Amino acid sequence: MIKHSFLGGQYTPECTGQHTPDLHGHFKPESHGHYDRIFHYNGENDFSELHKQFCDPSQPVTYVNGVRNHFRWEFMIMKNDFELTESELKTKYSKFLEAKVNLKDFEIIRSKRYTFHTIMADKWRSKRVFLAGDAAHLMPPFLGQGMCSGIKDAKNLAWKLKLATENWNSNTNKLLDSYQIERSTQVRKIIKLAAILGGFIQYSNPILAPFRNGILKFMNILPSKSIDRLIENHLYSISIPKGKTNKHHLVGKRFPQPKVINKFGFIYFDELLGFHWTLITKCKIILDKDLNNIMINHIHLTNNIPNKSNCIISDTIKTWFNHQKVDFVIIRPDKFISHAGLINDLNENVKHLINEINSMTSN
Repeated sequence: MIKHSFLGGQYTPECTGQHTPDLHGHFKPESHGHYDRIFHYNGENDFSELHKQFCDPSQPVTYVNGVRNHFRWEFMIMKNDFELTESELKTKYSKFLEAKVNLKDFEIIRSKRYTFHTIMADKWRSKRVFLAGDAAHLMPPFLGQGMCSGIKDAKNLAWKLKLATENWNSNTNKLLDSYQIERSTQVRKIIKLAAILGGFIQYSNPILAPFRNGILKFMNILPSKSIDRLIENHLYSISIPKGKTNKHHLVGKRFPQPKVINKFGFIYFDELLGFHWTLITKCKIILDKDLNNIMINHIHLTNNIPNKSNCIISDTIKTWFNHQKVDFVIIRPDKFISHAGLINDLNENVKHLINEINSMTSN
C-alpha cells in the first residue's frame, strides 16, 4: 500500500527540471548526446586527480576522478553513432578505454546514454510558486555549474522568503521579485559561457581543430589574475539595484569566506555569520545610538586575541580590506555585499539599510 504525505506551506519552490512543462525562453533549446560510464577501481595503480578534457575531433572525451576510487568517463556520441544501441555504445567505448587502462581492475557502476540541454525559463515566479535549479534553467556540464547554480538559487530565495513569511507587504513582494532579476542575469552568463566552452571541447572538424588548439594554448598563457577577475565580475557577481548610498563597485560581489579566529577559536566565517545581515568593519567602530539594529550583526577585525564574540582575527579579510581600500562592508544573508565604503559613509549606509529592513518588517 502506498502512503501519501502532504507538506503545507505558504510558498512552493519547484526544483525538478525534467518534468517542468513550461521551461522555455531565453535560449534556443539545444540537445547534445553523451554516453556516461562510472567505474569503481579495485587495482593498485594511481590515476590522475585532475579533471581532463580530451579534445580529439574524432572523439571528444571527459575524464573525472571521483571520490573513493570512483572514476567517470563521458563520451560525446558522434553523429554517425546516434542510432547505436546501448550495447553497441558500450562495446565501442570499452575499446577506447582498454587502450588507456586495464578494465579488468574496474567494476562498472553505471553506463548511461544521456542528453543535456541549454535552456532557461522566461518566468521564475507565479504568485507563491517559484522555479529554482533545473526547473528554472538547464545548462551544459562543462563549467560544473549546474548544481552550483541551483544552490545559489536556493540561497538567494531562502532569506527573501523568510522575510516575506514573517511580514507580507508591497516591499517584501518586491523583494521576492528581485530573486529572478538577480539570479537570471548571472545564470544567463554561465549558460552562454558553458555553451561556448562546450563548443571548443566538442569541436569535431579535423581541419579547423588546430586553430581551436592554438586558441586554447594562448588562453593558457594569459595571466591568471586577469581571468580570475573576469570570472568574478561576470560569473559570480549579482546585479543588486544601486541606490544613493550603495553605489560602490563592490556591491553585488562576494565577500571572502575564510577560517577566522574569534574568542572560541578557529571557525569558518560563514558559520560565524549565520543567516543574518552583517556589518563588517576594518577596526572597532562605535555606531550612532539610533543605528543599532537587532537585525544587523556587527563584527570587526582586531589584532589582539579576541575577547568578545564580535571580534575576529583574519589576515585574509584584513588583506582584502586593504586591497579594496574600504573601511566597512555590509553583507546580505546570502553573503553578497550590499553596501561598502569609507568610514565617513558608514552611518549613512547603515541608516539606509535599516530603513530598507524596516520597510519590509513593518505593516
